[in-house]
Amino acid sequence: GGDFYWVDGGSDEYGHNVAELPNATADSIIADNLPPGFDSTVGAGIGSSWSGNQLSCAGTYGCHGTHSAGDKWAAMKGAHHNNSSGTILAGASSTGESYRFLDGIAGIEDSDWQWTESASDHNDYKGTDDATDRQFDIGTTDYAASAAAGTISYLCAQCHGAFHAKAADDSVYAAGDPWRRHPTDIALPSNAGSEYSAYDNYSVEAPIGRPDLTTIPDNSLVVEGTDIVLCLSCHRAHGSDQPDLLRWDYSTQIAGDSLSGGCFTCHTTK
Repeated sequence: GGDFYWVDGGSDEYGHNVAELPNATADSIIADNLPPGFDSTVGAGIGSSWSGNQLSCAGTYGCHGTHSAGDKWAAMKGAHHNNSSGTILAGASSTGESYRFLDGIAGIEDSDWQWTESASDHNDYKGTDDATDRQFDIGTTDYAASAAAGTISYLCAQCHGAFHAKAADDSVYAAGDPWRRHPTDIALPSNAGSEYSAYDNYSVEAPIGRPDLTTIPDNSLVVEGTDIVLCLSCHRAHGSDQPDLLRWDYSTQIAGDSLSGGCFTCHTTK
């Protein structure tokens, strides 16, 4: 998830500036503290506007706990005493039974919460392929009932629901190809010899999602055509030492320089 150190030190674009941080202030760049890509018609419990509220750790304007509770403590009530670990599937009936106390979200929690991490020692995230049924629909209410419900990108889309949508479908940001922003909720292409085909060993720097958390044959491997590009493939949840909560220094990602890591974890021959 990264950490809040960078944003708490005053660099607003380096993390989610939750109200609980000692030095964090409401975002002066985004009007009404409105998250980029916010769409009141998708997500759950957030309502029609933020009404000037600052992002919090939990509750209606937070990530953890239930969004139906405005008070952050009420949103997390009982979660620690009903904590689940290991494989957590979608449809959890309580916050405590959800991945990382993210209400209704699925995942596999690393036994040490990814304090140590490697290709075979990491969290596993739930993802879904959006090849036929776009989940980030603007102006509709079908998002929560879609196949994306329970995925980690679904959690992000509750605030950023119209942000990393497919450009061809998106009347707000673009029309046609190419994609204006990097897509999420889409399977890594499986074309033999493509730029993606060399991403075989799981990278904790650029993690992917699993469509089925119950049948992962080897969590150190990546399966093209099946495993999913996520919001967390490029971003950290809390914050990082890079702008936009990115996992790596984007300014060093130069196509044609035979680099590895970062964007080139997936785009291996750019």
